[in-house]
Amino acid sequence: MKLTKQQDKKIGIFGLSRTGISVFESLNGIAGQIICYDDNQQSLDNFAKKFGREYIVDLSDEIWIDLDKIIVSPGVPNLHQIFKLARKHNVVISSDIELFYQQNPDSEFIAITGTNGKSTTTALAGHILEAAGLDYVFGGNIGVPILSLPHGKKGYILELSSFQIELLTNFEPKIAVLLNITPDHLDRYQDFAEYSAVKQKILQNDSIKIINIDNEETAIIHQQQIKEGVRNIIAFSSKKQEQDVVFCQDDKLVDLYFDNREYRLPALTNLVGNHNRENIAASFIICRILGMQGEEIIKYLPSFKGLNHRLQFLGTKDNIDFYNDSKATNIASARIALVSLENIFWLVGGIVKEDDLTPIIDGLKNVKKAYIFGQSKKQLVEFLQDKIAYEICDDLNESFHKAVSDAKHVDGKKNLVLAPAASSFDQFKDYEARGECFKKLVDGL
Repeated sequence: MKLTKQQDKKIGIFGLSRTGISVFESLNGIAGQIICYDDNQQSLDNFAKKFGREYIVDLSDEIWIDLDKIIVSPGVPNLHQIFKLARKHNVVISSDIELFYQQNPDSEFIAITGTNGKSTTTALAGHILEAAGLDYVFGGNIGVPILSLPHGKKGYILELSSFQIELLTNFEPKIAVLLNITPDHLDRYQDFAEYSAVKQKILQNDSIKIINIDNEETAIIHQQQIKEGVRNIIAFSSKKQEQDVVFCQDDKLVDLYFDNREYRLPALTNLVGNHNRENIAASFIICRILGMQGEEIIKYLPSFKGLNHRLQFLGTKDNIDFYNDSKATNIASARIALVSLENIFWLVGGIVKEDDLTPIIDGLKNVKKAYIFGQSKKQLVEFLQDKIAYEICDDLNESFHKAVSDAKHVDGKKNLVLAPAASSFDQFKDYEARGECFKKLVDGL
């Protein structure tokens, strides 16, 4: 696709990690002038090595107040001076999502958000559509910067984080999917209400809206939309088999919105748990809207390989099934892993983000023993000590080997699960590095 020249545009790029670099590469040679900055010196140095220092301009330079647009990377704190500067001088704040949207005006956009499950749903819907030979690709917050995707496709399945949604002002997807909203990122937002309000921005247009009615917060949002007379709403559930709802539970999917048909699901090793039934239902609806038939959608489910670090099945050794759920960086997502499996030897720890751990209680009945490591050990011990057996460990390596040793002495099928319920930054670069460490430990047995 030929991109429109913007020779009269003066554009600033703030944030020079993957997203910022993809923005620069997309605009270099198209915009009249580009300047860049990042608070992180390492990011500045990495950018300079690749593109030169002539584009790097400190925020103190007055040129920042004379720009047409500033494209900000997601994750930049919303109280950062870059936002104050832009508002004060009426400089438009934008994002890589809107830039790509503007560059592909003839394409369909499907936007998926939620506290948990958005990566799996995005990848699953993308997999089904691609397997059917349809001209759709997926990306966004899932690891592939959107500007690295090929231009001119019929459609794009995008995972959007709350940070990305914050920056959206001119984005109208064909389909907007709201999977769930539970407390997260409360270090960035004043409270849960503000976090929820950001997520709901994805529904503020004429999109077809797909909403989960099992989650407490999104069920309320669904009812509000109905009361306000909003049209084109499709609900899904793994608990409620109701008229006009796409219901998915255990080994069946019941479509009571499109065809009033029931489908049997094949064995799905990489989509275990009730939460994945919700992800399947949401993906089913997306694909039906985009023209696929129900039988065809179900046919492509078994070939989905799952995603790294998201309740990822790593194999079986010594009658122990190993699951890598390093992406479970909060209590709600770790709970999903625990309620999805039984006879669990649970590796848990890192930096816990919540004060209230009680939402995970109903999953503890499936835990044989917990192996606690990381910075928040004290908080986890205080919560778990009168509920389940546990052992305090120094790190993931020690937790793993103690759990394997204990599991080998228990009869029957067991599950050894890394579902940390915490961020990884005390001992790892990120959740991916933590998950890769766990995979190497499993491979080393």
